[in-house]
Amino acid sequence: MNQSEFHALKADFESQNLSAKKFCASRGIAYGTWAYWSRKKRSLIQPEQSRSFLQVLPEESPDSYTATVESPSGWRVHVTASLETILAALPV
Repeated sequence: MNQSEFHALKADFESQNLSAKKFCASRGIAYGTWAYWSRKKRSLIQPEQSRSFLQVLPEESPDSYTATVESPSGWRVHVTASLETILAALPV
């Protein structure tokens, strides 16, 4: 499979209501091949954007701050701390 074949199959996959494993089985594609191209596609999509941070400032000063970091692959990290805790953790 090459990149253009994967893109055509990906468009077909997104129009189906099947899991990736069932879709691959119905097309005679090894699931490992599908997973490889899926990972490769994610790594090629704007890598500089996926490594950047966006500064968000609240309009008023709350008692605590909650930050959520979400990766391009979908995992999330939630952190809640008071301003004093955040400031104390910063290097001098």
